[in-house]
Amino acid sequence: MVPDRSFLALQRRFAERWAALAGIPDESAYLECTTWYRQVCGLGRDFDAHDATWRALLAALGAAVDPDAVLHAWAVDHERPMDHGPVIDFVWSPDDRTVRLNFLGERSGDGSPLAARHVGERRREVAGVVRRATADHPDAEWLRGRSWLYNLEAYRRLFPEVFLAGLAPSEPDLQFLATWGQFLDSRWRLKADLAAALEERIRRAVTTDDLERAFPLPVLETRARLATVRQALDAMAWGAGSSRA
Repeated sequence: MVPDRSFLALQRRFAERWAALAGIPDESAYLECTTWYRQVCGLGRDFDAHDATWRALLAALGAAVDPDAVLHAWAVDHERPMDHGPVIDFVWSPDDRTVRLNFLGERSGDGSPLAARHVGERRREVAGVVRRATADHPDAEWLRGRSWLYNLEAYRRLFPEVFLAGLAPSEPDLQFLATWGQFLDSRWRLKADLAAALEERIRRAVTTDDLERAFPLPVLETRARLATVRQALDAMAWGAGSSRA
């Protein structure tokens, strides 16, 4: 799924304000403060400033009369394929023996993956993530979540309390939808009210710290022992019951 151009334009204005306040080139802020590397260029998670595709995008933006149109056209041309599958999934980080949860809402078939009717399905995915992670990575110690989504009861209800107990504000991940996704609705259109709030804070910002605090919904992070979460899920037979909220 490709976000509309107004979402990409919002990120551009944020990054350019960041560059002005930090005294760095716009292109550095585009890399560090937007989701463009992945969402516009279709690249991975290495964020290589010298990648040929990334450099080509920067050149196109530099020559553009309408940079937001260029961004959207590139996003359409470089859209990454996304098959239907689990909406709650994970990545493994061997360095700190941590399982990191990912929310992949674009995999949802009906565009409302957190709706009440899907609670049972989402909870089964959470339980499946924990089972697969413990089976595939027996040395895993931690389960970690980090996203703006933990501000929403519709998301928190998918997890056992032992996992949510450690929720605390965290610095925003400016290169990922874990921060920026709050501005997109289920059809990947810009949420005008939240965008307007950010725009006003961008205008008032006098430091990059102000910009980090400008997001209407903060990024929240939690971490718990994977074995403890597994025990809680097993005790509750999580995901086995009704999908009622």
